[in-house]
Amino acid sequence: MSLSMKDDVQGSLVGSEIHGFHTLQDLDVKNIREEASARWLRPNEIHAILCNYKYFVIHVKPVNLPKSGTIVLFDRKMLRNFRKDGHNWKKKKDGKTVKEAHEHLKVGNVERIHVYYAHGLDNPTFVRRCYWLLDKSLEHVVLVHYRETKESSPSTSMNSNSGSVSNPSANWLLSEELDSRATHVYSVGGNELSGDTG
Repeated sequence: MSLSMKDDVQGSLVGSEIHGFHTLQDLDVKNIREEASARWLRPNEIHAILCNYKYFVIHVKPVNLPKSGTIVLFDRKMLRNFRKDGHNWKKKKDGKTVKEAHEHLKVGNVERIHVYYAHGLDNPTFVRRCYWLLDKSLEHVVLVHYRETKESSPSTSMNSNSGSVSNPSANWLLSEELDSRATHVYSVGGNELSGDTG
């Protein structure tokens, strides 16, 4: 299962004054889908998708064992257990609760997105990120992105977006700064954000 667009959608995107994408073509969903296993989505891409969730299919059941590059949308009001994906995530000291780090991402100069991320227990380089907007009217929509980062040591490159286990904030801030400086707007075609179907 993967994030897919509803049939025959077109028109202006909500929130373009914030995220910078005026149409679905500007948002280049096909390119995002192709790159989803190689990079994390940029904050403005996440914001654009979450603000315009009505253009996308919202999944009603958790995804089972999603692969790297899978991106899925859920409605937390309809599905409380969207995190039950079959993967074994690192746990807190209680041994039951999944250990998730939490950050806020900025779009422009304003914090607009919650992100919770977990690392695989069996494979620490496999990461799940769950995003939703700080905007109370839209916080029920969640974008979940799974990615194999292939970065096992804390001394990863300075351009890493995955963060390190010892200090995830440092790399988050760096990636956020790089993302906010990005001036290239990608162009969209295609219907799905991820090609995974299982």
